[in-house]
Amino acid sequence: MGPSENEGIHEDIECSLKKRRAARFKSYDETTSEWERLIAFLRLMIPRICYFPTFLFSFLEKIYLSNPPEDSTVNSYYVQIAQDILHSIDAKLSMQTHILDRIERTSRPNFPWDWTWFLGTDEKQQLDHVMLQLSNKVTEPL
Repeated sequence: MGPSENEGIHEDIECSLKKRRAARFKSYDETTSEWERLIAFLRLMIPRICYFPTFLFSFLEKIYLSNPPEDSTVNSYYVQIAQDILHSIDAKLSMQTHILDRIERTSRPNFPWDWTWFLGTDEKQQLDHVMLQLSNKVTEPL
């Protein structure tokens, strides 16, 4: 973790730790390895929150996963939400690897990308599996 990743996180946190059976607490700050480990642990435990103030009123007709149109700030929020959902299913799942790359691998040299060709590939089945997981997670009751 570099210093920029800790910026703003430690202003109000005081860290005092003691070893088992030790009589006194020892204070740690952002310059110590114990502090870095504490921050790393807290980052794992605290969920990332994607705040979008007009979420209910600005739902897009289409969400572009690649090659978004100009002025795609709102689109990028939705792409990040989809990526966060993938991470909640499995931390190794990524939009690029498990969705976009699978579609792009089906393009044939000297031919435009073809939906009917894509339907007959193994990549389509693998993509369907990821999309089913994503759909199940989105519709899962809270």
